[in-house]
Amino acid sequence: MPATIAAEVGGGGAILALWGLGALIAIAGALSLAELAAAYPNTGGMYVYLRETYGRWAAFLFGWAMLVVNSASYAGLALLLGQSVALLAPSARGCEREIGLASLLLLV
Repeated sequence: MPATIAAEVGGGGAILALWGLGALIAIAGALSLAELAAAYPNTGGMYVYLRETYGRWAAFLFGWAMLVVNSASYAGLALLLGQSVALLAPSARGCEREIGLASLLLLV
């Protein structure tokens, strides 16, 4: 949470420095993936890069891990959305799971 990090760091300059460092790391990651995409112009993204680097088994494990991780993160975000809606609209309290489920169904 940004508020928790800001409370721990203290000063405004340090917060801006951390945001800048995070931006540099994100840009480095994006540029690295752009280079990989140029080197291996195949469909599949990370699967292809891992397959070419470490072999089919590592790429297969990555694919299965992403299936589990992405599903869990979508479910967590849906529950968070339901809780947020319940905070904003008190009449929706008790329906947090249903709101989350409805948001997932809208995305499908």
